[in-house]
Amino acid sequence: MKTKNHIRVIVNTRKMAIIGWLIMMLGLICIIVYKSFYLHLQIPENINLIIGLISLIICSSGATIFMYALILHSSSVIKQLRGQLKEMKLEKTERGFIRGDFTDKYDTVCSIQESSLATEDAIWFGVNEANPQIMVSDAIKLGIETTEKDGWCAYPVPKEVSFTTRMHLTQEMVKKLLPALQNFAETGELS
Repeated sequence: MKTKNHIRVIVNTRKMAIIGWLIMMLGLICIIVYKSFYLHLQIPENINLIIGLISLIICSSGATIFMYALILHSSSVIKQLRGQLKEMKLEKTERGFIRGDFTDKYDTVCSIQESSLATEDAIWFGVNEANPQIMVSDAIKLGIETTEKDGWCAYPVPKEVSFTTRMHLTQEMVKKLLPALQNFAETGELS
């Protein structure tokens, strides 16, 4: 699921940022210790230079990892927000039905569309494509090849298999759903 992938990226970048910060602090401690003992110990100049350079390299490596993690984290957050910022544009399909595409919080493409149902007014509403996934550990048990190491991975499904991904709602069904949706829009709660 994209949800799980976004969460995994955020968690991994936080871990990377913490590791980078710790390495940077280790480098700074090395520099402080080096400077403290430099005046008291009679260490040859070339050894002093090497110790100073190593401390500086450790510190700058940590800072680089830390900054890289922050950039990855912010780009992941921006990717999540991108779906929220798009406005739905209603257009006619080739068959003349009104349709609007949009993305949910996790950038999954969804749509709302007038139905061709002849007996009553109805709409199609929901996710456009199924995204079957399986835990990597289960995929390995089942002999499914994957490059992922943990979390979720794609579950291969034959082309002949069909998934129902959108709800087919009549006007009456939508009327019954509206109070709960309106309440959630106003309060952030269903009840």
